[in-house]
Amino acid sequence: MANRCAKCRKYYACYLCHDALNTHPFVPVSLDTEETAVCCGVCLHQMTPAQYLHAHYQCPKCHHLFNAQCALHKNTYFC
Repeated sequence: MANRCAKCRKYYACYLCHDALNTHPFVPVSLDTEETAVCCGVCLHQMTPAQYLHAHYQCPKCHHLFNAQCALHKNTYFC
């Protein structure tokens, strides 16, 4: 799974990877956006934050399980 930074609009595996490669910190995406902000790392299916949060820790397209620990960082990726 990858998350998109609202500032640079690029996908990264995690906010730490983003921060190590950029001069700005990871900026969360609004929960209300209709833009895609999460991408499955297996099939590359893109989801809005709402679609991701309702996916129950698995990709709705390929059903690959997401890392359940990512839910601990919900406030880092979404606002």
